[in-house]
Amino acid sequence: MKVIGAVPKVDGPTDVYREGFSISSTVVSPQAAALPFNFILDDVSYGLSGRAFTPTHTSVCMDIAIHAVINPGAAFGPFRVTIYKGSTAGSGVSVPRDGDARSYCWSGITAGADYHFTYGFGSGGGSGGVYEYVDGNGTVGNP
Repeated sequence: MKVIGAVPKVDGPTDVYREGFSISSTVVSPQAAALPFNFILDDVSYGLSGRAFTPTHTSVCMDIAIHAVINPGAAFGPFRVTIYKGSTAGSGVSVPRDGDARSYCWSGITAGADYHFTYGFGSGGGSGGVYEYVDGNGTVGNP
């Protein structure tokens, strides 16, 4: 992990992920999309899956910045980003909710396989009807 200041915009599509559904600025075919791409997180709490993608290298990097927008501090667990190969979970990272952009990289990726990320607190987003939500943005690409 490396603090990078601001998330750079990459030359690729931009997806908007909202809790409960996903809206893409492009039509995503049943096949996984190429890298790089941009994403926006809008009121994400429990969690959701992002676009499927097919890396061309053996590592994938994500730049991401998030901040709490509803009920800051209600979450009792970290906001996590986890990589999946198909339906199999890989490693995840805890992303601080301070608005600072950070860069994370995953190695040991199988080039040509289908991957996606999940974003959210899981069941740690709050309790008793009070849940923390975050907004943010990021990019995914091969280094």
